[in-house]
Amino acid sequence: MINISCGSNFCIILDNNGQIYSMGKSNKYGELGLGDCNPRYHPSLITYFLNNNERINQISCGYKHSLVKTTTGKVYSWGYGGKGQLGRNS
Repeated sequence: MINISCGSNFCIILDNNGQIYSMGKSNKYGELGLGDCNPRYHPSLITYFLNNNERINQISCGYKHSLVKTTTGKVYSWGYGGKGQLGRNS
């Protein structure tokens, strides 16, 4: 593990290989990034980035959302975005 960021009752973990894991009892808005809204009580790999040959080098969690930056400079966000915190126009 090289970094961990926590939101409200969930966290994202960045490992030495640029892969990220999430866990937590809060996942109502998909803040764990696992494609569902089920809680996870053990770290679960977020496979999207592995499947798309992306490596992560920065992570950050907000109250009910998550953001990551890849080694190529792309930024991804997910979770609750009702106040614009995901950085999207919707």
